[in-house]
Amino acid sequence: MPEDISSKSYRNKILFITCLSSSLVPFMGSSLNLALPQIAREFGMNGIEQSWVLTAYLLLTAILQVPFGRLADIWGKRNIFITGLCLFVITSFCCGFAHSSSALIMLRALQGIGSAMVFSTNIAIISSVFPPKERGMAMGINAATVYVSIAAGPSLGGVITQNLGWEYIFFITAGLSAIALTSSFIMMKEQWVEAKGERHLVAKLADLWRSDYGRNIQFSAPKAAQSVKGFSDPDFFPGQGPLIVKVLQGTAAAVSEMGTKGLDFEL
Repeated sequence: MPEDISSKSYRNKILFITCLSSSLVPFMGSSLNLALPQIAREFGMNGIEQSWVLTAYLLLTAILQVPFGRLADIWGKRNIFITGLCLFVITSFCCGFAHSSSALIMLRALQGIGSAMVFSTNIAIISSVFPPKERGMAMGINAATVYVSIAAGPSLGGVITQNLGWEYIFFITAGLSAIALTSSFIMMKEQWVEAKGERHLVAKLADLWRSDYGRNIQFSAPKAAQSVKGFSDPDFFPGQGPLIVKVLQGTAAAVSEMGTKGLDFEL
């Protein structure tokens, strides 16, 4: 007999899934701090590369939460949440087998995309599942798991690195993420599409571009291209540093040009 989606047991299962996934995102951001010296020795990293191992993940996680949150309203929170968990599991596992600093940094950036999809939807899922009287308690439990994970991340990361190796930080995270992913497939029954029937996605993206969020991107894009001087280091992505800088600068120029002229779509 199918489980009643309004039952308390169903809500508790959803809370378990969201709390587990919520704890893994900040854990991956804080647990590598004490593992970085070992990673740097193994790959011969310089200071710039070490900083990008952390920054690539945190940057993508932060800047993509708003777009993925909006897409979740249009396409369904469950779809975005599970897609993000899939990407998070795959990239976490692959990070443990990274063979170079550039591969690790690129995988960390992809991992950040997955974590943004997860982190932008878990609170929204809790809000959709729990009634107003129970919602505050559920959000409080979720927030508590996040802060416990942030606090415990460096200590657990150090213990794992010392006894097993830095790779096992990613392997253990991938295993726990796989549990959350499997539970999501089995237990999540709804899509939670709250913007169904709205205008075409392209029009939505155009509106987003013209919003304050879009204007912030238009203003900061040229600055960002100038601020990543580290990519021009000849030891960072050997032979590709100048090319990456040119691509970033060209992208920033195009973004600024589109921001000046505006984006108008015929639907």
